[in-house]
Amino acid sequence: MTAVTDIAAYAAAAVFIVFAAYRFSAAGGDATQRYIYAFSLCVGSALVLNAPSSIDTLGRLIAARAPVVEVVHGLKMGAFTCIALIALTLRNSTDDRGPVHRHIVAGVAVQAASAWMFAESFVTVSPDAVTVGDGRRLLFAGYELLFAVYGIGCLAMLVGALAGHIRREANGVLRTGLLLMALSAGMGIVWTGWSAHDITKVLTSGHQGVGEDLPSTLLSVAVAVLAAGGASATRWPVLLGGPLRWWRAQRSYRALEPLWAALCAELPEIALAGGGAARRRRGRRPPVRRATFALYRRVIEIRDGHLALRPYFEVAGGPGGGAASSSSSPSLPSSRGEDDGGPARAAAREAAAAIAAALANRRAGRRTAAEAALPTWPVAGTLDAETAWLLEVTRAFVAPPGSR
Repeated sequence: MTAVTDIAAYAAAAVFIVFAAYRFSAAGGDATQRYIYAFSLCVGSALVLNAPSSIDTLGRLIAARAPVVEVVHGLKMGAFTCIALIALTLRNSTDDRGPVHRHIVAGVAVQAASAWMFAESFVTVSPDAVTVGDGRRLLFAGYELLFAVYGIGCLAMLVGALAGHIRREANGVLRTGLLLMALSAGMGIVWTGWSAHDITKVLTSGHQGVGEDLPSTLLSVAVAVLAAGGASATRWPVLLGGPLRWWRAQRSYRALEPLWAALCAELPEIALAGGGAARRRRGRRPPVRRATFALYRRVIEIRDGHLALRPYFEVAGGPGGGAASSSSSPSLPSSRGEDDGGPARAAAREAAAAIAAALANRRAGRRTAAEAALPTWPVAGTLDAETAWLLEVTRAFVAPPGSR
């Protein structure tokens, strides 16, 4: 169990410390960012020192474990002070630094009172337990209670400050980040409240466990993940934009396969790398980083196939000409799609029917149209719009003939 607790504690500490380094680089002159950096550094350092293995190792090095326990406690109290300062800077839009200065003084006073109570409790720390001196149980319980009350109060301040911003913020990445930060603070209240079982142990037996236990460590992991996710939410579109584009490109590449394959089977020369390469590519996914280029190439090949079929399209008034005779350019569907009765989807069904008829005419060797009377496709300004249109055409192309 100790090994699991160590791993979880070090993992949570790593999240906090890495995040602290990230916030330090982005802090600049912003006070809120500096407080976030200081909070993350305090909590990360406390988790490293408070892991059972760390306390045991440091205790052997300095021949005393009690100072390590008190330093950990001080770092956590410092983190609570930083949380209160974050809440104050979020609430106050003016340059009034009075509330911040007053809370710094209050934080120092709480630290001093906490250190005095710890020293007067005459604790001894063994590898397995923190034992309170005779007749000092109430004093040490007060020490633990001060920690819990101060911490929960600071976290409640942050939840209140974030709630005000969440109510005013429109839906989006920033609001999601604020919600995650509020959830992290709420989870922090639960984590801090977990110290109540330490108070009970001290009052009933005069001792408590050393370092973080497993439930407390798991709560710290949840706090770390939620805090890091919330504070970095505005970077998600940048970090995830590339992978999401590649994933969408791969999906679209595969979705265009039926229309592209039908055209290549009849017109292998439209493949930019030659007919043999086209057949080898059929059914295969492109490499992730080349998915967008592969999709672009597939769109061009489909367009070239449509151009190559121009002499085989039905003309107005001819057999099947009603489905493909318009020479106007229909509007492109949006990337979200249209209703089944929308003009863009109806145009896609007409285009799919026209392609199917033109392929049949080409296989029969029957030229039917003069190029001046041929239907045209819409001209897209972007690859996304072009892909959305061709996806509609492909869906209509593979649908049963009676449903087109």
